[in-house]
Amino acid sequence: MFELPTRMAMFGSPALAGQWLYIGSWDGTLTAVDLAAHKPGWVFQTEASRANLPTLLKENDMEPFYDAMVALVERKFIVGPMLSSPVIADHVLYVGSGDGYLYALH
Repeated sequence: MFELPTRMAMFGSPALAGQWLYIGSWDGTLTAVDLAAHKPGWVFQTEASRANLPTLLKENDMEPFYDAMVALVERKFIVGPMLSSPVIADHVLYVGSGDGYLYALH
């Protein structure tokens, strides 16, 4: 067993192909975990995530009042969260993102 820390929540189910596990996250990243080595092999990050995630992580220390929490959730969409489950077909990994793009990685 091993653990993989994440910066934000994951909503989609992971995808499994061979020795690789693919996990999308609300922070706009898709992590490929090498199950044989028990560690991440690579990470794909959306352009929106690269541009906006550092600021969003700093803002994550807001007061836990309802309005502040709703505002924080709305701002989290600026990083292109990967809330859907990745799908693998013909050696191509597809994942949708909250930034309005469908990514095809191979």
